[in-house]
Amino acid sequence: MRALMGLIKDRHGTWCAQQRVPNRLQVAVARVLGNGKPKQVYLKRSLGTKDLRSANIRAKPVLAEFDRIMRDAGAITEKSAAAPQARSSLNATEIRLMADYVYATTLAWDERWRVGGREEMRRSEPELREILQRDGRELGAWADPYHTLPPHGWSAAQLADGREQLEHDLRTMREQLALGNVSAVQDQVLEALDAFGIDLALDSLSRPLLGIAILRAYVRALQAIGQRNDGNPVETPEALIAAKSAPEAGGTLRNAAAGWERQRARPPRTVHEFRRSIEMFIELHGDLAVAHVKRSHVREFREERRGRRIFIPGCGYRYWRQGCGRRRLLPGRIVLRPDEPGLRAT
Repeated sequence: MRALMGLIKDRHGTWCAQQRVPNRLQVAVARVLGNGKPKQVYLKRSLGTKDLRSANIRAKPVLAEFDRIMRDAGAITEKSAAAPQARSSLNATEIRLMADYVYATTLAWDERWRVGGREEMRRSEPELREILQRDGRELGAWADPYHTLPPHGWSAAQLADGREQLEHDLRTMREQLALGNVSAVQDQVLEALDAFGIDLALDSLSRPLLGIAILRAYVRALQAIGQRNDGNPVETPEALIAAKSAPEAGGTLRNAAAGWERQRARPPRTVHEFRRSIEMFIELHGDLAVAHVKRSHVREFREERRGRRIFIPGCGYRYWRQGCGRRRLLPGRIVLRPDEPGLRAT
């Protein structure tokens, strides 16, 4: 009789069931077993017999138990890989885009109510009621009766109330900006992070940088609303969301890069250069959805990698290739090093 696959004898001649754990599951298997080990390389259990026939019979439920442990560990591994990990930092482009997002959405909300009139009030009532119910509150009666409002736009009373409320809000936010109190826009920060699909660690050094950028953008938005109240034309910019993945686009650049790395094994140098290029691109443009990458993005990235852009009086902007000393870019024009007088690096 032949022994089943996975059966071995220990030094005392007793049969044992043993199965090696794949490298990617070793940590998860240790968690499933709860044995306190950092990882589990082998699953092994004594069958309590030196008889081969009895060992084959006893091994079947043990091996089935090993398979169950492997499945549970695989589920934990897949769940951990699917769950987005908290980011420890944001780059300057992401902070700028989120601040622009808050500015644009604040103006868009104002324009929605300013132009919509009573029809917008009627359409928005279910949405507002649902938002308030989440906070355990109820929607009360409108300050202005529905029949007194114009079909579109504001009434004179609404404009007066809006100016009074804006004056209070703007004064408060300016005071918070002077104090550097970024907690004043905590709701706007959370909304922007959620819109961009970013889970930023609470202790990240980028949180105060993001907060002050959004606070400045929010104050600018309130100032723009004040200009609208005075009758000045202020356009609502488009709210661009660059970091949130679009399902039909296959995700963001980081998601695509991770999929490329998982596809097959590649030389470490190739993976390193690929990661470096992706991070440099994201540093310049943000973590764009794959479908949103345009030729202009690639062109600007290529020029940025080619060299530093410098300003030459009388020539405009040219690109400086580091390490090449003096370089003739235009007929009769000599480009000096960026630290020499007459040149301004950007």
